[in-house]
Amino acid sequence: MSEEPIVSIPSDPTPAPPAQPTDEKSGEAARPREAHLDLRMPILEVLTNPNLPDL
Repeated sequence: MSEEPIVSIPSDPTPAPPAQPTDEKSGEAARPREAHLDLRMPILEVLTNPNLPDL
């Protein structure tokens, strides 16, 4: 057996990018409501760390 990684090939070779709502003032893509949250931090640490501000 070879140790090659399995690469999945999508059936559609050119998938359309997801539509994003634009901000009328700047014309840029609007950031989602959760953009201010640091999702790199484990959720357990967020819930148990007393040094973090209240969400």
